[in-house]
Amino acid sequence: MSQIHPQATHGFHAATSYDTHRPTYPPPAISALLSNIRVAGVPGARLVELGAGTGKLTSLLAAREERFEIVAGEPHGEMRGVLEGKELAGVRVVGDRGEELASVEGGWADGVVVAQAFHWFAKIETLKEMKRVLKPSGGGLGMVWNVDDFNAPIDHTPSTPYEARLKVIIRSLPNPINLYRELKWKDVLRPEQQQLFEWPIKEEELAYNTRLSREHIWDRFATMSQISSLKGGELQAMKDRVLEALTGDDVDEDEEGNIGWHGRTVWYWTFPISDR
Repeated sequence: MSQIHPQATHGFHAATSYDTHRPTYPPPAISALLSNIRVAGVPGARLVELGAGTGKLTSLLAAREERFEIVAGEPHGEMRGVLEGKELAGVRVVGDRGEELASVEGGWADGVVVAQAFHWFAKIETLKEMKRVLKPSGGGLGMVWNVDDFNAPIDHTPSTPYEARLKVIIRSLPNPINLYRELKWKDVLRPEQQQLFEWPIKEEELAYNTRLSREHIWDRFATMSQISSLKGGELQAMKDRVLEALTGDDVDEDEEGNIGWHGRTVWYWTFPISDR
């Protein structure tokens, strides 16, 4: 039986901070994703959400007019506790991992969704469970990430010099698991690895930009699993590096001290391959 990755266990212990400082998902992106997997506009459609975390996506799904019936799986105790505390309508919160959906019977779901998390459990076992719980004639698998410029894949050029400096910092840290930016999670979906879901997976994105204070940027940066596990002097030294990167004549700062911030919401989808 697989366990939660140690980087996730220790990196997401500050679940309340994660919920406060991580951004939500743009409603147009989520509407498009749900349309892509054929559950948008389907009253009472059943969704399984894996790696639901503190419920950033779950909250948006529960508020939609379809009144989805949702099973939200989150094995991390602190994050699951935050999600349970929201008491979202139509949502049943369980501790299931992606590799073992014991709480969901076969053929129950009209769609499976994963937000900001598939890279943690990108395994054949997960794909088998996803296909098992999906209705044979139902919808598909949808995955979405918010990707700040500093945390984007290596070939993505940040919008500003200071976001590029932050990218250098985050890439200098140990990375014991292939996070989204490495795009290694795609490998498990390639046809040489599996015949469960269609390949190539489809992809769309929506750019976002906002303005954040330096402290808000640090708080957001500090929710990353590579940072939030630091303590004491190491954590303070990291904060000093981040704030220094946000200093200089090239920083887009307004009169209120808020700084231009850029990124993309990226979503992917695919469908199970028929057994017939």
